[in-house]
Amino acid sequence: MSDSCLVRQPVFGTSGALTGYEIRYSDSDEGQQALIQSLLSGTFDLVRGRQPAFVACSRAQLVDNTLHMMDPKSAILMLPRDIDDAPEVVEALARFR
Repeated sequence: MSDSCLVRQPVFGTSGALTGYEIRYSDSDEGQQALIQSLLSGTFDLVRGRQPAFVACSRAQLVDNTLHMMDPKSAILMLPRDIDDAPEVVEALARFR
């Protein structure tokens, strides 16, 4: 059995209005399994409501197309600071748009 944790943190704009929610997943695979399960079960949309979701993703999740089930209109990807601009990364970002 795998333990996982989901955290929803509100994100506010400069005017103080709710802009969306940062959604974090934690499990044994750096959140990958919990993220996939939440997308398949509908929990992702339930947790974000009608607001956009700010979701941290790894280079591997981006390039391996793990996020293909996520609607780009409902999610804002937070990329790692050290991500490179290799062609496969640029192509993965273009596919997500």
